[in-house]
Amino acid sequence: NKAPGVRTQDTNLGDLAADAILWSAQQAMGEQVVAAITNGGGIRTSIKTGDITLKNVNDVLPFGNTLAVLYLTGDQLLEALEASTYCSPDSTIGGFPQVAGIKYTIDSSKAYDKGDQYAGSTYYAPKSIQRITIDSINGQAFNPKATYAVVTNDFLAVGGDTYAVFKE
Repeated sequence: NKAPGVRTQDTNLGDLAADAILWSAQQAMGEQVVAAITNGGGIRTSIKTGDITLKNVNDVLPFGNTLAVLYLTGDQLLEALEASTYCSPDSTIGGFPQVAGIKYTIDSSKAYDKGDQYAGSTYYAPKSIQRITIDSINGQAFNPKATYAVVTNDFLAVGGDTYAVFKE
C-alpha cells in the first residue's frame, strides 16, 4: 500500500526488494557492496500469502530497472536519506527509501531544513541534516567521511525522485 506502506515506512516487501538487490550485487561484486536503497514508489503492489509466481514479482517491480553500484560518502547517504524522508510521516513520497544493510532513524519531531531546489527536479536539497541519523552500515559503525559501495536501481542512480545527490 502507498499509505501507510512503502511510501511512508519500512515494510517487509520493501525489505525483501532491497535485500534481493543487495544479494544480487554481492553475487556479482562480492562483499564490497555493503548496502542497497530502492524507492518505495518503484514497488507497485503487494503480494498475498502463498505461492509467489514470476508474474507476482513482475507486478511488484514492473519497471525493468537495472542495478547500479555507486560509491557514496557517508555525507551523501545522509543527504539522500534526509531528502527522501522530508515529508515523513505526514505525506507519501515515491522516493521513500526501502533499504538493506543500513540502519537509520528518522526524527520526525524535527522539521525538514529545506535548502535549494535540486537542478531539474521538483524536490529540494536539505540545507542541513536534521532528521536522519545513520546508526550502522552493514553492521559496522557509520562514518560520514567513509566511502560506501551502495547498490540501487538505475532510476535513482541518475538522480530520480529525491536522489539528486546520487548523480554526483
